[in-house]
Amino acid sequence: MLKQLKITDRVAVKLECPAGKRNHLFPDVSGNGLCLQVTEAGSRKWKFRYDHAGRRNFLHDIGDSRLVAYEDAKLEAARLSRELKINKRSPKSVTYDPKTASTFNDLLDGHLATLSESTQENLKTKLKGMRDEFGKEPIVDVSRARLVAYMDRKWADSPGTAEVVRRNLCAAFNKALDQDSDIKLPEGFVNPASKMKRALKCLVDHAPQSRAVAYESDELQVIFGAMQQGYADPNIGDIGVACLELILLTGARPLEIQSLRWDQVDEVPGEPDLRYIIKQRHKTWKKTGRPRRIVVNQLGIRVLERASKWRQKDSPYVFPPRRIQVNTKSPFFTSDTELCVILSKKVGFKFRPGSFRSAYINFMLASLELEEAGVTSLYDALEVVAENVGHTDVRVTLEHYRKGRT
Repeated sequence: MLKQLKITDRVAVKLECPAGKRNHLFPDVSGNGLCLQVTEAGSRKWKFRYDHAGRRNFLHDIGDSRLVAYEDAKLEAARLSRELKINKRSPKSVTYDPKTASTFNDLLDGHLATLSESTQENLKTKLKGMRDEFGKEPIVDVSRARLVAYMDRKWADSPGTAEVVRRNLCAAFNKALDQDSDIKLPEGFVNPASKMKRALKCLVDHAPQSRAVAYESDELQVIFGAMQQGYADPNIGDIGVACLELILLTGARPLEIQSLRWDQVDEVPGEPDLRYIIKQRHKTWKKTGRPRRIVVNQLGIRVLERASKWRQKDSPYVFPPRRIQVNTKSPFFTSDTELCVILSKKVGFKFRPGSFRSAYINFMLASLELEEAGVTSLYDALEVVAENVGHTDVRVTLEHYRKGRT
């Protein structure tokens, strides 16, 4: 912990950066987050250090110590600290001045400043292309028709992203139209993002239960055919395709298969054509209080046998990344959606890993309907399906089946 000092204007001039460091923070005894940052080049700036949105030690610039007196810096730090603790507003939101905002970029910056740090980073990525398209234009020149045309072109296959962007655009324009806002808009200006949802084709065609799919037999053949093409393509690699195939064959959540370890795969005594995947900790652990058992059939066993060929001594995972590097973010394969996009283009049929659980439920329960079996055996089979997909109640599984068939 850094030692606190009584930093007056006279003391601030004398403080030096320790040898061997590029910059150093000197916390003030006021205890409201005020610090003096001194660099090895001799720069001295007042900083407000704070924690926000679950992250620690953010630094907000108050000003140069030669231009801002200690007492003024202390008052500003106290104001920022009060807004942060009482109103939960980040310093970026408090100090944002929209008086000069006139372009689309300024409009977005004003809205982003009111969001948490993590939300800002996520939204900045989504808005990057839109900034390039409209950023330098005046706000009044960005019409609804242009926004709709851009979003339909950009996110035709990503309705979820389009909806997130639409909501934030609507909020940004509403802030600009607020009577307390200093952004100057012409009289009668209407929020172009308001009621835009009905005009966006990517949202109008997006059914609320779009993930509840029921692939027909020929469609499943197309999907498995795409996976076989993936195996044959040296630029794709077997690991990711095998991971996708096992997700579809088991009905488990994608991350449960991606993070599968070899010590979680067990043989079934007396059943050479079956394997169990035992998940000690899983999403429904608090509800059940027991490990979850995922049944792997003969087709799934073939996938595991294929995976054993690239088993690595230094990795416990069934589906490790193709290149083991020191800076690898994840120790197992995670690019399932990106791989589905590539394979979908090969066969001209769109499929995504998020739909595999629903497809598994509908295929398995439709198969049970065709069998002439007793009520007990049907219920046992239904329990296996529910256990594989991670439902604690078979009625939830039946409800997913009903949605997929309607």
